[in-house]
Amino acid sequence: MNRDDLTAERFLRDPFSKAPNARMYKTGDLGRWLA
Repeated sequence: MNRDDLTAERFLRDPFSKAPNARMYKTGDLGRWLA
């Protein structure tokens, strides 16, 4: 709350959205593609 530095670190530009100001949350979770 009221931590602009932490907000900027965790909410990144969303490369998958067509909206110009879209953001996505960086959780730090790891995933793996199983196909």
